[in-house]
Amino acid sequence: MNLEISLGMSQELSQRLALTPQMTQSIQILSCNIYELRDYLLDAVSQNPCLEVVEPQNFVRSAGGRSGVQMDDWLAARPYQPSLVEHVTQQVRCLLHTSEEMRIAEYLIGSLDESGYLRVPLTEVANGLGQTVQTVERVLGTVQSCDPPGIGARNLQECLSLQVGQYSPQISQPLLLLIQHLPDLAAGRYRQVKKILGIDDAHFEQLMVQLRSLNPRPASGYTVVQRDTLLPDVRVWMTDFGWEMDIEERILPIIRVSDEYSQILHHAEESVRDYVQQQYRALMWLQQCVLQRQRTIRRIVNIVLEVQNHYLQSNSDCLEPLSMRDVALRLDLHPSTVSRAVRGKFLQTPRGTYAMKFFFSHRLHPEEDLSAQAIQQHLKNWIEREPPERPFSDAEIAQKLSVQPGVQLSRRTVAKYRDQLGIPNSSLRKRKGFGGFF
Repeated sequence: MNLEISLGMSQELSQRLALTPQMTQSIQILSCNIYELRDYLLDAVSQNPCLEVVEPQNFVRSAGGRSGVQMDDWLAARPYQPSLVEHVTQQVRCLLHTSEEMRIAEYLIGSLDESGYLRVPLTEVANGLGQTVQTVERVLGTVQSCDPPGIGARNLQECLSLQVGQYSPQISQPLLLLIQHLPDLAAGRYRQVKKILGIDDAHFEQLMVQLRSLNPRPASGYTVVQRDTLLPDVRVWMTDFGWEMDIEERILPIIRVSDEYSQILHHAEESVRDYVQQQYRALMWLQQCVLQRQRTIRRIVNIVLEVQNHYLQSNSDCLEPLSMRDVALRLDLHPSTVSRAVRGKFLQTPRGTYAMKFFFSHRLHPEEDLSAQAIQQHLKNWIEREPPERPFSDAEIAQKLSVQPGVQLSRRTVAKYRDQLGIPNSSLRKRKGFGGFF
């Protein structure tokens, strides 16, 4: 039975039929990234006395298939500098206690933008993971307790508030009160803020010095992915004949039935032979699951390359609309199968290495041609080009964006996306001396 079809059937019938151990195993393997899959296979061997590992050759092929160098030399030649995702993930693993909490944390960490902010609404995260908002918020609190300070904040005020713990209570408490008045500070209403807080000029200046020392972009010292150190799950490169692809499998152990148990098949009693044959069938299924995982990932990446071809071969900042449901329909898979195949995996391209889910965006409305991510990028571009003395209003930005083919936006929609990007309104953007925070 085709694993992709059986996966979809098992998910559709999940309310009526319990998953078999074999189907559970195939789902687990599909969800694994390359490191998790290696650990999963080694764990399977440790629990089965009939199996043994044939160590793979530590040989690395280049993307084009040329001969390479030893794996250890390849890794040692590159200084280790963890990416933001790696850095925060390593910390939360020491703080969280269940796999479900880690799944939520990984989703949140993977959703951080280049500044370290979480722009995805918690309700959307909760719905997507089948969790309550309270559970997601609790896990987010753990992520926000990690280094760098301010990581995982949902807006500027929260980002700065998360960082004041480094100061003594004598400074942190009034500083937190000052942070609550960021809009007034941005508008230059210093006298009003001092009056509300009941502080004199000297105390106000001291607090402003501390405020300016905070980092409004906590992820600025990190990259989304360290391209030279992360071992991606998939590599793609362009040739004269089109895209080529390599699914990572070099670090996976080669598993076989041990010689000792193979000999038993010839002279042991029937019950022992049955046991060994059962373990052999389990190994065959395990290998089939791994192969089907590779096939499913390959099919999904082929569609990503087709749809996001322009982005991957240009300097464009905008992805084409592509949802996991779109891919599922084209491949005749269940959307959750696509989600599992993408989860936690990385794709190395000529343009850089990205989390695979990065390439999945959504349309603002079904009839529109641009993704929400593309609209947000255009919005940022217009605001960056606006005259400082007269910033564009939301209505003006909506009018300018509506010139784009397939885009019809209201002022409210622009305001919503501007808020998600952490950009203040036009009156607050017309400011003096406080631009570093926006």
